[in-house]
Amino acid sequence: MSILTTGIPVFNGEKYIRAALESLHAQTRPPDRVVVFDNCSTDKTREVVEAFKGLKNLELRTSSRNIGGLPNFNRTLELASETDYLHILSCDDLIKPDFYGRLTSALDPVSGQAMAFSRLSIIDESGIIVSEESASTVPSLRVWAIPNFLARQCELRHVYCQSVLLKTVRKPSPVNFETDWLQAADVVFFAEWARLTGLVVEIQEPLCLFRVHSGSFTSGNMFHLERWVMEEWRAMQRVAALIDERRIARLLRNLKLKCIFAARSRVKMGVVGQAQPAYAREIAERVRATVGEIPWRLGCAAVKIREYHRRWSSPANG
Repeated sequence: MSILTTGIPVFNGEKYIRAALESLHAQTRPPDRVVVFDNCSTDKTREVVEAFKGLKNLELRTSSRNIGGLPNFNRTLELASETDYLHILSCDDLIKPDFYGRLTSALDPVSGQAMAFSRLSIIDESGIIVSEESASTVPSLRVWAIPNFLARQCELRHVYCQSVLLKTVRKPSPVNFETDWLQAADVVFFAEWARLTGLVVEIQEPLCLFRVHSGSFTSGNMFHLERWVMEEWRAMQRVAALIDERRIARLLRNLKLKCIFAARSRVKMGVVGQAQPAYAREIAERVRATVGEIPWRLGCAAVKIREYHRRWSSPANG
């Protein structure tokens, strides 16, 4: 019988980790092993984990010093050679009760390493769904061609770590999270995993709950231009380089990515502009210099058109 292991990297996760453990306990196909990697928390994370009695196979491993976020994620990858399936669940996120059942069923017929992912819902600090990727009509399972999956990743329509199940077949992970990334490490990691293992399956239903809150990585990086904005461009370029295509196609893809990056950056300017207008202007100047004037204008125009469409298609406007 296949062994399924969940690794939970955590630092100061006392507020949410119990809910994460409860979502594992509620699985129709429960994990055979759950390992919490505590990265020298200074709150009551360890007490919460030790007091949780819903999982008999729960282990707590503590670091003697804080090794950093991504190195702690890499500790979970050390479990790959000890299990058939590995899931990395952030301490503040949740999975629906049939997450493991659906994803293992999709990968059971596969003989080698592979990955499956589900769509996701965005929840707030209290667990209320604020947005959700829609479920597809039949068929609900999609096998991705690797070039198409890489294109998706480099356009930042990427998969999120907590929504992915890795089939490791008791072999070491072929790639680790690169620790010089702070915001987009998962974009590069899953692109590399897909390229090296060759099979990606999507369950086209939202079975993962991704929590947005003030203590998240993204919130902490928001006012660091290199992390929050420019690292996205690095990731887009890095993943695009993995796609084998002719020179003309590569040039056209690069133009498309510039426009996407400009649009995403324009949206971020709107997020921070009211509180820090100087920072918003800095984002505009840096991104315009990176992509050029025409992609910048096209990206900004796309954002305006989308905002106009949303405004006039809202129920308030009939």
